[in-house]
Amino acid sequence: MIRRGGGTPKVVAGVVVFFGFVYFIYLYNDLSGQLKNTENSAARYRRDAESASAQLQVQMGHNGRLQKALQAEKLKFKASLDGKPAWPKLLSTLQLTFDMQHGSTITKYSDVTDWILLVICIGFYVLMESLNCL
Repeated sequence: MIRRGGGTPKVVAGVVVFFGFVYFIYLYNDLSGQLKNTENSAARYRRDAESASAQLQVQMGHNGRLQKALQAEKLKFKASLDGKPAWPKLLSTLQLTFDMQHGSTITKYSDVTDWILLVICIGFYVLMESLNCL
């Protein structure tokens, strides 16, 4: 049995110390698990960043090659234009394209106006029929 005069506070203090120790062990395990998860995430992000960096390097190399090819094409095109008037041909091509697009636009406009008139007529017919005017 517990003696009078001082045993109870020692028991309570021992229980508190025991549960405090258990709590700190739980807290340590939880924090170490979170630390491992964070380290794994950091490693994954590091790998992804390295992969993206490698892909960027490849793309930059490809971009450089494309720029060199474009420059060569420009020089080749300028060399082919020397001595030849290119503007009349370019203007005639643009005028032909414009005329084709204008004709297409006129056709589409007439189709749309026909549909609008048809919808208005049908709406008027339905209105008149609902009012029993027909």
